[in-house]
Amino acid sequence: MPNGQPTQAQRILSRLNQTPNHWVPLPVILEMGIAQYSARIHELRAEGHNIENRTERIDGVRYSWFRIVPATPGSVPPESTAPTPPSTETPEAA
Repeated sequence: MPNGQPTQAQRILSRLNQTPNHWVPLPVILEMGIAQYSARIHELRAEGHNIENRTERIDGVRYSWFRIVPATPGSVPPESTAPTPPSTETPEAA
Protein backbone atom coordinates (compact mmCIF):
# COMPACT_ATOMS: atom_id res chain seq x y z
CA MET A 1 0.00 0.00 0.00
CA PRO A 2 1.69 3.18 -1.12
CA ASN A 3 1.30 5.95 1.46
CA GLY A 4 -0.93 3.68 3.53
CA GLN A 5 -3.63 3.82 0.85
CA PRO A 6 -5.08 0.66 -0.72
CA THR A 7 -4.02 -0.02 -4.30
CA GLN A 8 -6.56 0.21 -7.09
CA ALA A 9 -6.70 -3.59 -7.26
CA GLN A 10 -7.33 -3.77 -3.52
CA ARG A 11 -10.11 -1.20 -3.85
CA ILE A 12 -11.80 -3.28 -6.57
CA LEU A 13 -11.39 -6.44 -4.49
CA SER A 14 -12.89 -4.71 -1.47
CA ARG A 15 -15.88 -3.54 -3.50
CA LEU A 16 -16.49 -6.99 -5.01
CA ASN A 17 -16.18 -8.61 -1.56
CA GLN A 18 -18.91 -6.32 -0.21
CA THR A 19 -21.44 -8.34 -2.20
CA PRO A 20 -19.91 -11.75 -3.01
CA ASN A 21 -21.73 -13.70 -5.74
CA HIS A 22 -23.61 -10.53 -6.78
CA TRP A 23 -22.93 -8.74 -10.04
CA VAL A 24 -21.37 -5.28 -9.75
CA PRO A 25 -22.05 -3.08 -12.80
CA LEU A 26 -19.01 -1.62 -14.54
CA PRO A 27 -20.12 1.99 -13.91
CA VAL A 28 -19.76 1.36 -10.16
CA ILE A 29 -16.13 0.37 -10.71
CA LEU A 30 -15.54 3.31 -13.05
CA GLU A 31 -16.96 5.70 -10.43
CA MET A 32 -14.11 4.58 -8.16
CA GLY A 33 -11.66 6.32 -10.53
CA ILE A 34 -9.79 3.10 -11.29
CA ALA A 35 -7.31 3.47 -14.15
CA GLN A 36 -7.25 0.44 -16.44
CA TYR A 37 -9.78 -1.52 -14.41
CA SER A 38 -9.36 -4.60 -16.63
CA ALA A 39 -5.63 -4.74 -15.85
CA ARG A 40 -6.38 -4.50 -12.12
CA ILE A 41 -8.93 -7.35 -12.41
CA HIS A 42 -6.34 -9.37 -14.34
CA GLU A 43 -3.89 -8.84 -11.45
CA LEU A 44 -6.49 -10.03 -8.94
CA ARG A 45 -7.23 -13.14 -11.02
CA ALA A 46 -3.48 -13.85 -11.21
CA GLU A 47 -3.43 -13.74 -7.40
CA GLY A 48 -6.06 -16.49 -7.41
CA HIS A 49 -9.29 -14.52 -6.92
CA ASN A 50 -12.22 -16.03 -8.81
CA ILE A 51 -13.63 -12.97 -10.55
CA GLU A 52 -16.23 -13.55 -13.23
CA ASN A 53 -17.55 -11.09 -15.76
CA ARG A 54 -20.51 -10.98 -18.08
CA THR A 55 -21.62 -8.67 -20.82
CA GLU A 56 -24.94 -8.05 -22.53
CA ARG A 57 -25.95 -5.96 -25.47
CA ILE A 58 -29.21 -4.17 -24.75
CA ASP A 59 -30.69 -1.92 -27.44
CA GLY A 60 -27.29 -1.78 -29.12
CA VAL A 61 -25.46 -0.75 -25.93
CA ARG A 62 -22.94 -3.10 -24.30
CA TYR A 63 -23.21 -3.50 -20.52
CA SER A 64 -20.65 -5.26 -18.29
CA TRP A 65 -20.75 -6.65 -14.75
CA PHE A 66 -18.19 -8.30 -12.46
CA ARG A 67 -18.52 -10.50 -9.40
CA ILE A 68 -16.27 -12.42 -7.06
CA VAL A 69 -17.07 -16.03 -6.26
CA PRO A 70 -15.59 -16.94 -2.87
CA ALA A 71 -13.80 -20.24 -2.54
CA THR A 72 -15.87 -22.90 -0.88
CA PRO A 73 -14.43 -25.27 1.73
CA GLY A 74 -12.81 -28.21 -0.01
CA SER A 75 -12.59 -26.44 -3.36
CA VAL A 76 -9.44 -26.84 -5.39
CA PRO A 77 -7.45 -23.65 -6.09
CA PRO A 78 -7.25 -22.82 -9.82
CA GLU A 79 -3.52 -23.54 -10.08
CA SER A 80 -4.11 -27.07 -8.75
CA THR A 81 -6.50 -28.03 -11.53
CA ALA A 82 -3.84 -28.52 -14.21
CA PRO A 83 -3.58 -32.10 -15.45
CA THR A 84 -0.73 -34.16 -14.09
CA PRO A 85 2.05 -34.47 -16.66
CA PRO A 86 2.68 -37.99 -17.97
CA SER A 87 5.26 -40.04 -16.16
CA THR A 88 8.72 -40.24 -17.70
CA GLU A 89 9.35 -43.61 -16.13
CA THR A 90 9.43 -46.62 -18.42
CA PRO A 91 7.04 -49.39 -17.51
CA GLU A 92 8.69 -52.58 -16.31
CA ALA A 93 8.57 -55.52 -18.70
CA ALA A 94 6.34 -58.33 -17.47
